[in-house]
Amino acid sequence: MKIKFSIITSLTIISALFFIYFIYKDINAVQDLKGYYITQGYFFLILFIILLVINFASNTTKNYFLIIFFSTILSFYLLESYIFYSGNIKIIPKNIATESVYQKHSIQKEMNKYNGFAYFSVNNDELISFSSISNSKIIFCNEPGYFTQYNSDRNGFNNPNHVWEDDSLDIVIVGDSYVHGACVDEGKDMSSQVRSLSKLNTINIGWSSAGPLRQYATYLEYIKKKPKYLFWVYDEKSDLRDLSIELKNNLLMKYYNDENFRQNLIEKRHVIDSLLKKKHDEFMKTDYSKSDFILGTRGEEIVSQNFINFIKLYKTKQFLMFNFHKFLKQNDKNHYSLNNNKELNIFLNIIDKIKKVTDENHTKLVLVYLPAEKYEFSKRYDNLESIKKEIFKNMKEKKIGIIDIDRLIKKNFVFPNKLYAKQSPELHFNENGYKFIAEKIVEFINENEVK
Repeated sequence: MKIKFSIITSLTIISALFFIYFIYKDINAVQDLKGYYITQGYFFLILFIILLVINFASNTTKNYFLIIFFSTILSFYLLESYIFYSGNIKIIPKNIATESVYQKHSIQKEMNKYNGFAYFSVNNDELISFSSISNSKIIFCNEPGYFTQYNSDRNGFNNPNHVWEDDSLDIVIVGDSYVHGACVDEGKDMSSQVRSLSKLNTINIGWSSAGPLRQYATYLEYIKKKPKYLFWVYDEKSDLRDLSIELKNNLLMKYYNDENFRQNLIEKRHVIDSLLKKKHDEFMKTDYSKSDFILGTRGEEIVSQNFINFIKLYKTKQFLMFNFHKFLKQNDKNHYSLNNNKELNIFLNIIDKIKKVTDENHTKLVLVYLPAEKYEFSKRYDNLESIKKEIFKNMKEKKIGIIDIDRLIKKNFVFPNKLYAKQSPELHFNENGYKFIAEKIVEFINENEVK
């Protein structure tokens, strides 16, 4: 009896401390995450109240409560273990390089092994290529636990060359790394799967870290035929952020200010390839064996972070908060206040510009909206939802098609993590995720053709 009393009392104190901890986290959180931590704190507040009541309950009730409580905790850890296992995530990695995704030395080794090139592009004050070296083996990113690869086409994009040779052009897909195909092997990216499912000639001109202005410029430079469809893939996580950087680039701004401006990149392919080969040679001559990672964390932090995330039930928490928020917000019609957003307004202007081009060519323009990891209940979530509603309102007014992948994921998946590398929405989609998007694009085409 004393032991049970001690356990209940200890849990009561621990729940109170966790509630205080999450209040502290919320107070000190960046503005975007306000509300995210305090929502988790409310769980411990509720638990604290329940435990206070249980303290006055009978021994039998206390017994049942403890069985249910610890069984629930065990179930959560079993779910976390399953997520780690199915995502091929090591709690304590034996090979740190496998868990790191962008180590320069690892990329060098991979390029030596396969006689490949990194996905560098030319980006200076006089020339921006929007793609990498042509007709070459490209060593891409490592999110699934190995470096993915593809063969670049004649213009340096992730396509087979025949897509440029066909007389007709059915589909163009433009966007950032999600369209580029990060981080899956050739043939498993979004555009390849659209090509496979629809049997239509599909050109992928997506590129990593390309914001809306680069995407617009890429289309103007490389698409000379008149496609039936242009699918503009909007990345909720980074498109407006990337656009804010692009607006400071004088060369890119020429595309925005002058609809007739071109770099004539197709004709400059030999110049672009020559510059990229020099960049490749310089990279390969540099000793990065003791260098830090290009992106991400140091190896020792990766080891501890996976273990800490497991203890914190991080992915289970993501799963629970996603579904709880989906349940609470399914009938939410609120439109959150949106302060004047310069990048959003310019993005909508860019859409006007590309709409003018597609209308002249009788091309159907469709916005494909990809979700970010919003951190449910946070101000970041509210802000992104507000931006999304503003974009959709604008698209509908302009009679631009919309494929809301954000809504479709919520509708079709109780466990959306399965669509992402390492089962993490903070990473890129895996093969299943890209296939799901491709299916929705093909469904849209089929429905539009019937009409």
